Order: sequence, then structure tokens, then C-alpha cells
Amino acid sequence: MKKRNVKKMGVALVFSVSVFTGVGIGHAFADTFQETAKMSGPHYSNDAHLKYLPTLPDDGYRPAEEAYTGWEYEKVTKSKHKKTYWDHEADNSKNKEKRTVSMSVERSKYTSSSASSTGSLKAAVAEIAIHYETGWGKTKRVSTTCTYTIPAKQKHLLKFGSKYVKSAGYERYYNMGKLKKKRSIHNKWTYREYSAQEPI
Repeated sequence: MKKRNVKKMGVALVFSVSVFTGVGIGHAFADTFQETAKMSGPHYSNDAHLKYLPTLPDDGYRPAEEAYTGWEYEKVTKSKHKKTYWDHEADNSKNKEKRTVSMSVERSKYTSSSASSTGSLKAAVAEIAIHYETGWGKTKRVSTTCTYTIPAKQKHLLKFGSKYVKSAGYERYYNMGKLKKKRSIHNKWTYREYSAQEPI
């Protein structure tokens, strides 16, 4: 009788350890999945909500529990640029002291995209993490005053303009997890002003 009881207790102990270990593994997997979802994979949007999801399988289907209806954006390339809208030659070559000048300057700010929905554009912005200055399809001319300091005995070229981002990728439209449309899109938007000067 005693030996039989010992065997039963041993089985119960092994079972309880297995259950505990399985829960631990499942929790670790869930944490890894969440972190991966945040850091990689395309962006999705239905124009009202953005979320990260893992990369879809090649067949274009999403599992039933993740059936999604809306637009997906996947970034392919991105680059940052500057465009000069105003420049001026400031001559201080005949003076022995530095000179400070305040100039009236202007630039353009805009947002352009070939996306099919604002959701795709928002997803592209979220992917790059640099926000645009104006609404989609809008261009605005702005002016301000910028101050430059010209060193003694020098002539400088003064510049003022906009910093902008260019990106390219693909947008896809899903209906209940099934891929319906896929096309390449291009985006470009300004995100801040820039000023510079260089000796000439």
C-alpha cells in the first residue's frame, strides 16, 4: 500500500511541474510576440486606428483570429532632404568686426502622397516617426525673420528653406484578412525649416 501511494504522488508531482513550466513558456512567447509586433512588420490602418501587426504570410491570407479589413502600409525606402527657398550673399569682407544681420525669409511647407487613403499616409508617417507640417495635398508659403552672424573679413552665402522626407512603399487593402488590392505609393512632406551659411 505504501509503495502504491508513493507512485501516485510522484505522478502528481511531475504533472504539476509540467503545467507550471508550460504556463511559463506561454507567457514568455506572448511577451516576445508583443515586442516583435511593436518593433517590426508593416503598419495597418482603417483611418481611425493604427496598430502594428507581424508580417503577413506570402499567400496574402491572415489567420481567422486576425481577420482584418482596411489598409496596410509597408515602407521600402526613406530619405531626408533639404531644399533652399531663399539665399543671399552677405559681404563683411571690408570690416574688422563680425556683423549680425536679420533677414526676411520665406519657404514652402507641403504634404504630398499617391496613397489611396489617409490611413496609408498616417501609417507611412508613423513608420518614419517624422510628422508632416500641413494637411494632405496642401502647400503653404510661410515667411519669418532669420538672424545670421557674418565673421570679420568674410563673405557668406546665407540660406533658408525646408527639411523634407521622401518615402516609398506598398499599400495593400484587406477584406476580412484577404488581400484585395496592392500598389506602390510615394510620399513627400516637409517637417521643419532650416537655415545655414557658408563662406564664399
